[in-house]
Amino acid sequence: AWRFLAGAGGALASLDYEETLQNVVRTTADRFADFAVLWLVDADAPVHARPRRAASASRDPALAWCARLILEVPDDPDDERDDDPVRRVLAGRAPVVLALVHDEYAAFATSAEHLQALECAQPRGMMGVPLLVGDRCLGALFASSSSRTFDQRDVSLFLELGRRCALHIENARLLGAERRAVQA
Repeated sequence: AWRFLAGAGGALASLDYEETLQNVVRTTADRFADFAVLWLVDADAPVHARPRRAASASRDPALAWCARLILEVPDDPDDERDDDPVRRVLAGRAPVVLALVHDEYAAFATSAEHLQALECAQPRGMMGVPLLVGDRCLGALFASSSSRTFDQRDVSLFLELGRRCALHIENARLLGAERRAVQA
């Protein structure tokens, strides 16, 4: 487990904000699951605003199109479901673990495009963790696996990965803000 986290730290090291976001999902998909999606909360957005999908990745290069599809699924602005896993992670600032079966995809999907992405990814297990830096929640990191479900050991490891990813994201954001201020 610690070897995984040590390797992830090197893979995340970038000072460019957009590159850091891509590194987060690539590292998660490559080392932890089949697919990863990063949701970010805009700092100046209202408290209950829906976060935005910021990056996605697939472990399998042949399924990169599916990762792009996941990223491009339009949000339904009227979707206020309490069972939405992203909302649950952000509101509770705690991990969410789901076991899914193929027959549940249609009920889980928020749109036809989302159902298409689920059909492509074929997740059996899905897990999301908050990206916390101090008392701020930057967003949520989700991983899905088509071959297994996640257990408590996975949750502990993924929480630590999420914490480290949040620090890298925040550092890259702050450096970008500093560079823009210096240029101004």
